[in-house]
Order: sequence, then structure tokens, then C-alpha cells
Amino acid sequence: MGILPSGGSCVPGAARANGTGRIVSETEGLDQPRGGDAADDLYRQVFSGLPVAVYVWDVVRGDQGEITVLHLADANPPALALLGRDLDEVRGESLDDLLGSGAWTGVLPIAERVMRSGEPFIHAACMERLGKELRCTVFPLGEHLAAVAEDITALAARSRDLEVATSQLESIASAGVVGLTLSMSDGSVLEANDFFLDLVGRTRDELHAGMLNLRALTPPEWLPADEAALDQLAARGACDPFRKEYLRSDGTRVTALVVKTRPGGPEYPIVTLLVDLAKLASVEEQLRSSEERFAKVFDVGPVGMTITRVADGRFADVNEAFLRMFEREREEVIGHTSTELDMWAPEERARLIQLQREAGGPRSIEFAARAKSGRGVPILLSSAPITVEGEDHLVTVMLDISDRKLLESVLLEHARLLSEVQRVAKIGGWEFNPATGKGTWTDEGARVLGLDSADPASAETARGYYRGEDGDRLERAIREVVDHGTEFTIEAQATLRDGTVKWIETRGAPVVEDGATVLVRGSIQDVTERHEARDAAASSEALFAAAFDRSPVAATLGMMPGMQFVAVNAAFEDLTGYTAGEVVGQDSAALSLWVDPEARARVLSRLRDEGSVDGVEFEFRDKSGRIGTALYFAETIRTPEADYVLSKVLDITERKAAELVLARTAEELETLVAARTADLKRATEEMEAFTYSVSHDLRAPLRHITGYIELLERRYRDGLDDQARHYLDSVSGSARQMGYLIDALLHISRTSRLELVRSRVDMAESLAAVLRDLDGAQEGRDIRWDIGPLPPVMGDRGMLRLVWRNLAENAIKYTRAREVAHISVSAERAEGEVVFRVSDDGAGFDMRYAGKLFGVFQRLHPTAEYEGTGIGLATVRRIVERHGGRTWAEGEPGAGATFWFSIPEGREAP
Repeated sequence: MGILPSGGSCVPGAARANGTGRIVSETEGLDQPRGGDAADDLYRQVFSGLPVAVYVWDVVRGDQGEITVLHLADANPPALALLGRDLDEVRGESLDDLLGSGAWTGVLPIAERVMRSGEPFIHAACMERLGKELRCTVFPLGEHLAAVAEDITALAARSRDLEVATSQLESIASAGVVGLTLSMSDGSVLEANDFFLDLVGRTRDELHAGMLNLRALTPPEWLPADEAALDQLAARGACDPFRKEYLRSDGTRVTALVVKTRPGGPEYPIVTLLVDLAKLASVEEQLRSSEERFAKVFDVGPVGMTITRVADGRFADVNEAFLRMFEREREEVIGHTSTELDMWAPEERARLIQLQREAGGPRSIEFAARAKSGRGVPILLSSAPITVEGEDHLVTVMLDISDRKLLESVLLEHARLLSEVQRVAKIGGWEFNPATGKGTWTDEGARVLGLDSADPASAETARGYYRGEDGDRLERAIREVVDHGTEFTIEAQATLRDGTVKWIETRGAPVVEDGATVLVRGSIQDVTERHEARDAAASSEALFAAAFDRSPVAATLGMMPGMQFVAVNAAFEDLTGYTAGEVVGQDSAALSLWVDPEARARVLSRLRDEGSVDGVEFEFRDKSGRIGTALYFAETIRTPEADYVLSKVLDITERKAAELVLARTAEELETLVAARTADLKRATEEMEAFTYSVSHDLRAPLRHITGYIELLERRYRDGLDDQARHYLDSVSGSARQMGYLIDALLHISRTSRLELVRSRVDMAESLAAVLRDLDGAQEGRDIRWDIGPLPPVMGDRGMLRLVWRNLAENAIKYTRAREVAHISVSAERAEGEVVFRVSDDGAGFDMRYAGKLFGVFQRLHPTAEYEGTGIGLATVRRIVERHGGRTWAEGEPGAGATFWFSIPEGREAP
């Protein structure tokens, strides 16, 4: 950490600590006063002013000269701050007294090694009493031992988060739903999941041997597509999904939808995701699945990712890593800008956009950002422009580089080791020096054996995990690779420290210089699952035999081409009356099991052409001559020796009889439903006529009431006291409201009685006409309309215009409180209908009362706040239902509402 120069001294004169814990100069007497030496004073100032924690320990040795205990001699202010105590309190205490017994395991051997060799030693330890994880650099200081301590608690926590994210990505790669590869720009494949290997008909051994190359797997005519993808990758860090073909090992081709991305710079591997198009039902479904899988990778990625609008800088989408990085919830971020969230100054964002435009593609830029808590977050930021629905956006990747400097040396060493191990297999790696016996594990290599990556690696260590002949084979193999340069692969059982038994595949290869093996490098892989799969296959065969024999459904196994019976189960014997001994070696034609021989011939032809038959109904004849009906299911099983057919015969004789009864019952029910429907229609028409009649007859007496109230107001109002005038106003207002309600009742009644005249309706023009009529209602308002394409439909032109008017008036009215209101209108086709959507950011409503929205005279807001009679949405529902459509809504108080209605697509409406 820069505390000691190369000679081991901090200041001129080689400073050290005396037995009292006071730092003195090597040239100074142990009993010399502290203030008598300027160099000592200077050292004390430097020591106290250091920004890192430094401890100096007295070394106590036993009778044999071994170190038995360490006592604290001195500590600077940052060191005391970590302990939370004063120097006078802790001076002279042992390490166990300060941190607890066993807090730092192995410290005495480390101290012995440092004092003997004179070389610094770096060690990480979890100090439970302090609640911190520390990284200590220990070095000799004269006869004393010094330690520089760094608090790496936050670093360790972030490392664990990275491991979790990596594990999630690995689970996606192993899920078997999408192919995934890591490759370099020249196409060489570094890693691939089983889905990809199965897709191209390759083996993991070929992968480990470095025999797979994406360019070699690509037919020549598809190479330009790959080149275009690499150009996009270089330009913006990812490519658009594209279609291409791969060559399988058997010479056939497979078509895939491919997406490539490179999370880091040009030196990082390319991540390729691909989906087998042959397994998808349609191109639309293929694209949807690819997008969903890519979205999963976006969501669980270990780096922060965002999509923002260029026009206003508002976030359109962010991933979980971004939210963790900036200590935010999704609701806080979406729709807001980085400036509003105080992530960085506005000029910083403007600088980013300017740099992006100048670069013309992705460019990595370091920024000083802020989390919600105010914590500084230094990030490496890279952005690329995209267009979403005609609007410019930025896709941004953010990498927290707080720990990058600390981890650079470790990452470089691991990268060197991993790059060498890739030549053998990118699983777990190890290497050791035959001359010294010392070695190194990669993290994965150590994990396979249940070790820590810092544990020493050697042939003897590995040998200790194998028993008997397995251990002897490994020992001979290592001797051969050292003496003769012979590569080896050994698969054997190993017993770990905790007693766990695993099947492990170990590979080794020499590094030869001047004809001699100077290093041995290799890979180690846990292949327990592979062995378990082999055992499972044998077990599966036994289970199949048991399931076949005991199945309640008649089953047979026949051999092509003639379908001679190889085996039949007990259910088949019960169904046909034949025993297994009577049918094995025969075929169903010889036994006359099929009543219609031509039907049997057609089934055999389908089996040869398609490989399976699913639910073919046929009539069968049993041994007694009885005729029954059954469903026939069959699947071809191809083996190197012959093709077999596994058949299942489901007896449906009784079901067919029941179907006849059900058919007669269904006819009776249809007649009954038709009669009830006619009754209901007649009752509805009578109710509507009654409503119209009542509403119409109420208007005459209401006019009389209103007229007399007006006379009272004109003639006698001035002579009435305040209370009487209040009563008069209440009666007058109620009469007017009653008039509005009667008008509304008549309106909705007319809507139900009007004849529906269908024609092709231009919904975009219909809405435009309504908005022109409502110009007066929008006067003085700032309303931002966002209207998307609206397909034409078959319907009643006037009624559908009334639907638009009611929904538009509703949105204008309930956004009145907004200084700037936003209303959007859009449509989409779905399952034989066109669904229209009207959304606003107005008053909204409580979803608990959504069931009342479309009822007659139902209101969710007081009349004093928003005028109306409560029939607008009821009218919408009546009209839409008369067109055979649906209506529904969603809302949130204060956040706006969205209304949907659907109109079935007619043949005349393109």
C-alpha cells in the first residue's frame, strides 16, 4: 500500500517500534526521549496522518523461537476508528483480546512466514466482532510486525451479488430453451450450452477440443448475414435479430433466429443467443419467443441497462441491476429523467448525448453518478441510439467500476490462467509446477473439489481425493505428462473432505520449453450428472417395461415394415381375447383385428411417412367376433437394428353409445334454448317500450311543475324569506335534474330501439369528426392528443360516432384539473376483433367500483366536481354490445383511466 519503501524502512534511519509501543529510529536509543529526534517527530506525523489503518505489533516468541502471541504496540487514528477504541485502551492487548479468539485463523503462521522471509503477505478475513471484512497487508518492521488494513465489506457484498447474477445467467443458459454460445470475433467457440450442441449435432468433447467454429458451422451463402451482424456489434454492442442456417454434423441444415451481443469491449467474448425456428409454429411466435428470452437476459444481467427517450431524457425501461446500483424502485424511475432523480447534473447528460452523436456509435465514457442515498457511483457508461415506434431512444449499459481498480490485478491473473485453460476445456482449471510442486486452482476448479481457490494445488493434493486404483491411475497419468509430455483424461470417483462422492473428469496437458515440461495445466469437471443420467437410462428402460406390462390401456410393440407383434400387454389380451403366445410373430391383418383392412393400410402408410398416428378411430374384431370401436395411437421408435412401433388402443365402444345419447339431448336443449331466447327478447322489447312510455309520459307533468316554479320565482321571490327562497331553489334544481334524467332515459331507450345499419366505418375519420365538434370544450385547455392508427370496422356509423363522443367527452372532462392533459387513442387486432383503447391521465377511479362504471345513472364522482347524468358509459356499453363487442376499463385515483371497447371484425372490413 506504499507504507514501506523497497528497503523495508519508512523514514531515514529505518524506524521501528520499541518495547513500550513507541515508534523509534533504529539509530535512536530505546530509552531516548521521543521529542528529541526530528525524524521521529516527522515519522509520527506521517504515521498519524496516513488515510489507511496501520497497526504495529510486538512479537512474543516461545522457548523454541516460535511466535506465540502478538501484542498491539501502536495504531494510527484510522486503525483505532475501526476498533472503536482509544490507543491507551488497546495498547498491549493481544490479537485475540481485540478481535476475539479465532477471529483471524492462521495469523501466527502468517506472521512467522513474513518475519522469516521479509516479504509482505496479503490476507482477507471476516472480523465478526467488528462486523467487517478486512484485507490486511502484513510486513516486517524491524523486530515488530506491521499490518495495513482495508475495509472490503462493501466490495465482498458486491462480489457476492455478482456471483448470484452470474448463477442466474448460468441457469438460463442451462434451461434448454434457447441456444447460447460464447465466441471470439473469428468464430471460435469458447463455451456453449447443451441446447446449441444438440441443435448443430455436436458433442461437448468437440467443444473442449476447440473444434467448433461458428463460421465453419455456417453455409457460405449465410456468411454475409454473420458479417452484417458483426458490423452492428462493432457499431452499437448488439445486433438486430436475424435468420440464418447452421450445418449439422450429419450434413443437414437447421434454421435459427440469432441475436448477438458483446457486454464489454472488443476484447470480450461475443454472446450469441439462438432459437430453432423449425420448432416454432409461426414466424410471429418465433420473434415473440426470442424477444421474451432476450428480455430475460436483459432483466437478470449483472450490469445496469436503461432505455431512455432522446427528446426528454425520460426512462422508458430499466433492469434490476440498474435499480440496485442506484438504490431505486421501478416506480420511482420510469417516466422520470436522470436529472429529476439527481443522478447527475444536466450538463453531464448533454455531454453524453453530444459525445454519442460525434462518435456515431457505442462509446464507453466514465461518469460520476449518485445513488438515491447520495452515495457516489463511478460508472463506465456506453450508449447506442435506437428508434422505437419512430421515436429516438438511447440504449445505455452502466457498469459500476468502484471495485475495478482493486480487482484488476486478480482479474488479469485469472484471465491469463483461464485463457490457457480454454485450450483444454473451459470448465475448472488448475496448473502446477513439477519442479516446485506448487500450483493454482481456478474458482470453479476448487469448487468441484470443495476447496477454496487459495488452497494450494499439487498432484499430491489431487491424489488424496481418489481411492485405490483410481488414485494410482491419476498418479501414473501425472508422471507420464511430466516425464513424456503425454496428455491425459481420467474419469473416476473422488471423495471430498465433507464425505461427498463425485464422478470427476480430469484432463491434463504439458507446457513444454526446451524439450522439458515446465508446467502442467488442465481442467477438472464434475460429471456426476452424466453418470446419473446413464444410470437413469437403465432405470428408465426397466420402468418402461413395467409401465408397458401394467398399463390399463391396450399396448403393443410391433416391428416394421409388416408390424409383426413383438410384445403385447395384459390389457391387450383382455381387449382382444388373444394371448401373447397367440399373437407374437403375427400381425393384425393375419388375425383380422381390423374390420376395415383398407383403414389399416392407410395407418401403416402414415406411420411410414410421418412416424406417428394420433387418435385414429377404427372398428376392431376380437377373438369371439365381437365388433367394437377404438382409438389408435402409435409412435415410431427408430433404432440401429430396426424400426419399431409402440401402439396404444383405447376402447371407446361404450363412449360411442353415450355420444348418441348426448347428441339427442343436445338437440332437445337447443330447442329449449331457442324458445327461452325468444321469450327473453320479447321481454326485453316490452321493457324498453315501457321505459320509453314512462319517460315520455313523465315529461308533461314535469313541464307543469317547472312552469309553476318559474311563475313563483318571478312573482313572489322578492317577498320570500331566505329559507323559503332556498326551498324554491332546491325544488327548481331538482326539477331540472329530473328533466335531464328523463332526457337521458329517453336517449338510452332510443339507442336500444334504433335499427342497427351496418356499413364500413372509418374509425379514424369518425373520431376526427367528434374532436372537431368538441373544439369548444377544449378551448383554453392544453390537451395533448396521441392518436395511433385506427382500423376500419363494420358497424352503424352514427352509433359508433356516439361511442367516440362519449369516451372523448369523458376524457376531456376528467382531465380538467391537469394543467397539461394527455389523452391517447390506439387500436389493435386480436382474435377476430378490433380492440380500441382510450387512455387519459385525469382523475381516474377506484377499481373496487369498476363494476358500476357502465351502469345507467351510475357515477363515481360527485356532480359538484364533474357534471353529467351518468348515462354516457352506459350508452357506450349498449352500442358496443349491440355490435357484438365488449367494454371494460382500468383506473387509479389521481393517475388516470383507460377504457377499451371491441368490435368484431367483419368480412367486408379489410
